[in-house]
Amino acid sequence: MEGLSLSIMEAMAQEVSLVVSDVGGNIELIRDQVDGLVVPRDDSTALAHAIRRLYDSPQLRRKLISSAQQRIVDEFCVPKWTDRLYRVYCDLVDQQCRAN
Repeated sequence: MEGLSLSIMEAMAQEVSLVVSDVGGNIELIRDQVDGLVVPRDDSTALAHAIRRLYDSPQLRRKLISSAQQRIVDEFCVPKWTDRLYRVYCDLVDQQCRAN
C-alpha cells in the first residue's frame, strides 16, 4: 500500500513485464494496457488471466516493456524528480513570502 513503489519503478526500468493490482500508487505508475496490466485488488482470477496473457503474447510483453522503460526515462528519472521537487519548494516559499 505504498505511494509510488520503488520496486515497480525499478522493474519498469528493466526488461520486466508488469502485472499490478489497482492499489496505492500502482495505477499512477502503470497505465493499463500501456506500461503493464492492471488487475483489481483481491481478484486472483484476473491476476491469473493477466499473467497468462503476457505469457502467451511476446509482442504484447515487448510493447509494455518498451513503454514502461520510456516512461521511467521521461517522467521518473532523478533529474526530473529533483527539478519537480525544487519547483514545489520554490512555490511554497513564494506563497509564504506573499502571505507575510
